[in-house]
Amino acid sequence: MAREVKSFRLDAQEDALFKQLCDILEEPNESDALRLIFRKGLHELQWQAAVHLYTSTRQSTGDIANQVGWDRGTLLRLLQEHRIRPWEPELPADQGIQALEQESHRQLTDWPRPRRPRDTMDE
Repeated sequence: MAREVKSFRLDAQEDALFKQLCDILEEPNESDALRLIFRKGLHELQWQAAVHLYTSTRQSTGDIANQVGWDRGTLLRLLQEHRIRPWEPELPADQGIQALEQESHRQLTDWPRPRRPRDTMDE
């Protein structure tokens, strides 16, 4: 597997904190610590991308999981744990009112009609 080399610079404060944390955790070398940081950071980046796609597009959870490099089960579990809701397009105000009126009308027509009491005197 070919490895791509990427580089970035830590400022003095980040570098001091990094070295301090490596000493506390007794990391054998800074490379292992950097790999851990990268993997945790990559996971966070995947999560943010998944949430963005889930809340702003109509893509399926399977498609989103594939795009961020996860399986669908992992994505669904994380979305459920964080109570993230899918994207729902906003209806223009007049369409929203019309949809509510149609739903109200549908529910009223399905509502059970009250029964008239039997007139017992006719018997």
